[in-house]
Amino acid sequence: LNMVRVWGGGIAERPEFFEACDRLGLLVYQEFWMTGDNNGRWAGSYEWPADPAAYLLNAQATVLLLRGHPSLVLWAAGNELHPAGLNPPPDILAGLQSLVARLHPQSVLMASSMAPQSPDLTLFDPLYALAPQDGPYGILLAWQWSSERNPGLAGYEQCPISFQPETGSVSTPVIRSLRRFLSPAALESFPGPQSVEVHPLWEFHKYLPYSSAVPGGGLLDHIYAYGAPASAEEYALRAQLVQHEQYLSLLEGFRLQQWRYYSAVLLWKAQSPWPTLRGALYDSFLEPTGGLFGARAALSQELFYLSELQLQGGGRAGPGQRFWQPLHVQLQPGSLQVSLLNSLPCAVAVREVLLRVQVAQVDGTLLFRDTHTLRPSNHSLGPGQVLLLPAPLPSCPSEVCLYRLELLGQAVWDRKELGRTGSGSWCGLAPTLLPAPVVLQRASYWVSPGPTPDYRPLGLLRDLRAQHLHLSVEGLTCTFPSRGLARLDLVLGLREGNSSSVAVGVTAVVEGARPGQRVSDGYLSLLEGEQAALWVEFRPLQEGTELRLLLEGWNTVPLSLPVTCH
Repeated sequence: LNMVRVWGGGIAERPEFFEACDRLGLLVYQEFWMTGDNNGRWAGSYEWPADPAAYLLNAQATVLLLRGHPSLVLWAAGNELHPAGLNPPPDILAGLQSLVARLHPQSVLMASSMAPQSPDLTLFDPLYALAPQDGPYGILLAWQWSSERNPGLAGYEQCPISFQPETGSVSTPVIRSLRRFLSPAALESFPGPQSVEVHPLWEFHKYLPYSSAVPGGGLLDHIYAYGAPASAEEYALRAQLVQHEQYLSLLEGFRLQQWRYYSAVLLWKAQSPWPTLRGALYDSFLEPTGGLFGARAALSQELFYLSELQLQGGGRAGPGQRFWQPLHVQLQPGSLQVSLLNSLPCAVAVREVLLRVQVAQVDGTLLFRDTHTLRPSNHSLGPGQVLLLPAPLPSCPSEVCLYRLELLGQAVWDRKELGRTGSGSWCGLAPTLLPAPVVLQRASYWVSPGPTPDYRPLGLLRDLRAQHLHLSVEGLTCTFPSRGLARLDLVLGLREGNSSSVAVGVTAVVEGARPGQRVSDGYLSLLEGEQAALWVEFRPLQEGTELRLLLEGWNTVPLSLPVTCH
């Protein structure tokens, strides 16, 4: 995620916000204070704002205040304004165009985020709006996101939408957060399968159904595809797995067409300041959902640390140094085709990378294992270029299988070198070559054969509590890298002696920490003998607070460990 949109129905963000975006390298798309919701398109009046001169004075002050921030690259007169020549009012648009051209010529100004909401391209003016349509906002089948040009937008199948200003999907907070804004009675009245009518409190908090159309007719409720939940806690946990798959599929689907069809896609939205039951990667209490970790997996772990052992003989590189790599490997759930992508808008030198593939059943039985050497022609992968495996992976012979992909390589990019060039671009930088291949990315997909998924075998794993797996933890350390901020590192695995199976949906949280802790990965799957390095960054509630690391999973025994930070 490298761009934030500040919506026209809200405010212009304060300088502190832009300073944070400058530091983090986040681009900002800032809209002025108009939206079709109340500026005539659907409500209100085309004559608003009532005092154009006062409005433009405020706009001028805002441009002067914010123009010095390199993160600010795009302005828009407002959200979903339409029609051109009427909305925004001509005098307002002319004034904004003059202000931005004179005071902030390095940026771009659009009149509207989206218009005209029609597949008739003769009505679309790309100089007026970013896209002719936005969305969708509901849940789709995982394979749809990578098999359609504009997923979920009926009538727009071949419509050129190069910058999608907003699309979104379902969202349900974790049970800890649900208990903070729903009454016990409302919690236990969680939605049934394919529910349209729900408890009034769920409706009040903008519940979005988890149902989508399936081939041949009918609806699939993605939560109940794991089996009927017996409680609100079970409902919320199923929702996290669904969100992980949904946002992984959504972003990887768009990523597959990056630089071919799309230059950008923005999620509506990352977070809501008010407790909501739709469209958020983390909730109003700063608790991450499964969707956040699905989004992170889709964008791959491109920024990472390498250990001292991995870096021996690696030139200038030193332990603890941050590295980046632009390659991403992903599976298309419908075709089982594996793709290697370059996420940069320029060619990347790639002599060869290794791809390890494993397919396992729910009980841990390994069905398929193979290693491929991928060598792009001319030792280069161009912008938007996709390198495919020669053939799709074998189909899952049972109800559901885990497909595990591991990308290994020796070339990584040093973030310090990016700063030294002064260009702010990875393009043209020479990589650091490591003495041996390291795992650059690990990707996991639970795939149910056929067009309609059936995850009830995973639901059965949850129900068989007596067979839940025991986790193991190695190398647990906690330090204070900066004042008040603690970092916990650990290596997670499965304890020896477990019955043959796969750990599903494992998460980590530090108890005794303030809201907003950051975790490197979540809702992850582990095969027998595998390990995963995790870190958690957090701020203790107060000095002397007892801290404990809680590890939970879909089919694992909860593990609570004391934490002491030094």
